[in-house]
Amino acid sequence: MVTFFYCYRTCTGFLYFLDVYSEPDVSCDHLREHLRHNLLNLQRLFPDEDGILTLAFDLHIQRNLIETSLDGFGVRDVLPGQEQFQVLYERVRKKTMK
Repeated sequence: MVTFFYCYRTCTGFLYFLDVYSEPDVSCDHLREHLRHNLLNLQRLFPDEDGILTLAFDLHIQRNLIETSLDGFGVRDVLPGQEQFQVLYERVRKKTMK
């Protein structure tokens, strides 16, 4: 599993963009540890500030696992009207014939 983040402060709060990628069958504990690390980083960078956390993840991670994990850390507010499923880019390797 690998996570990437990009963040910055705005005049009304912070924006923290988090991308999560994994191999199939990632463990719940591994995912939670990555999320915990990023949430601690967010708190360190923007202590006591309001802001927006955006999270993108690949098809190997179930949405409900992300939501349950974030809920365990006290992140419960999801903006209404968000996409339930969106594929921006998917690459499928074709097997070469011999």
